[in-house]
Amino acid sequence: MASTYEKIATTTLGSVATQINFTSIGSTYTDLIIILQGNAGSGLEGLNVQLGSSNTIDTANNYSSTRLNGNGSAASSSRETTTNVMNIGAIDNTSNGTTIIQIQNYSNSTTYKTTLCRSNTAATYVRAGVGLWQSNNAVNCVRLTTGSVSNFTVGTTATIYGILKAA
Repeated sequence: MASTYEKIATTTLGSVATQINFTSIGSTYTDLIIILQGNAGSGLEGLNVQLGSSNTIDTANNYSSTRLNGNGSAASSSRETTTNVMNIGAIDNTSNGTTIIQIQNYSNSTTYKTTLCRSNTAATYVRAGVGLWQSNNAVNCVRLTTGSVSNFTVGTTATIYGILKAA
């Protein structure tokens, strides 16, 4: 990793899980980066992100997302507004895919929070997504979930990094 990245926490699943949570994130960074490597238990799933403050995830309909998808032979796009998650990534059950999520200006308490995401599931799928959390609250917790029919599998690893402020 670049010297401006500071590892905050890593989670490696020892059992199947419905979600991965990061809490008590300090406000000393400019942005956050989450790198997820792993699988879902069933087929191709959306990867959902929820944000929160005061260690409480916002589960209200305060999110929107836009996605660009490709599988090697077709491309598509989709958008959702006023939902309870940002469906911006993808994960599947056939390959150890990688997802990188960037949370921009996460500790600012005067603007909505923007996320950028890039997911690769080896030779089967790629997704680029952007999400918006319609809240001025500073982010100090993040939740990752898969779609409604699957879970994260054993061995899935998620690491959150803070981007250090320029000196």
